[in-house]
Amino acid sequence: MNRTVKLQASLAGAAGAIVLVAACGSSGGSNNSVVTQPQSSNGAGSTAAAVTLHSTSLGKVLADSSGKTLYILTSNGKDVKCTGGCQSIWPPVHASGTPQAAKGVTATVAANGSQVTVAGHPVYTYSADSGPGQATGEGVQTFGGTWYVLDASGTAMTSSMGGPAPSNSNPYGY
Repeated sequence: MNRTVKLQASLAGAAGAIVLVAACGSSGGSNNSVVTQPQSSNGAGSTAAAVTLHSTSLGKVLADSSGKTLYILTSNGKDVKCTGGCQSIWPPVHASGTPQAAKGVTATVAANGSQVTVAGHPVYTYSADSGPGQATGEGVQTFGGTWYVLDASGTAMTSSMGGPAPSNSNPYGY
C-alpha cells in the first residue's frame, strides 16, 4: 500500500514538472510574448512568441506563433473595437512587453496598452478557427463590422485579394 502511494506521488510530481516546463517554454523570456485571451472557461490561454506568417486557403496571413490567424474588425474603412461578448468569440491578442514580428512580417507590430496592434489595427483571433491555417472568420459580418485577415504588410485581405467581402454566415447566429 505504501508503495502505491509513493508511486502516485511520483507520477503527480512528474506531471506537475511537465506542466511547468510546458508553461515556461523555451522562448528566452516573457517580456516579448504575445498572449491571446483565454478561450475557454477554465482560464487557459495560449502563448505566442511573435506575430508570424502562416499559410491558409487565402494565402499567407498573419498569425500568432501557434498558427492562429489574426483578424481585424472594420466598418466603412474604420476600426471597430471588439468589446463585451464579442471578446468571447473574437479574443483580443494581448502582449506582455513589446510584441515581435517574425521574419517575413513587414507590418508594424506594436501594443496599444496590452492589446497587440498590426499596422495600427487591434488584432483578434477567432474561436471557430480550430487550429493553425484556419481562416474561417474572413468576411464574417458581426459585432458592427466585417472581420478580415491581414497580409504580411498588415493590409486587410478582403475576400482573398480583391472584391467585396462575402456575406458569410456566422456559426454563432449573430
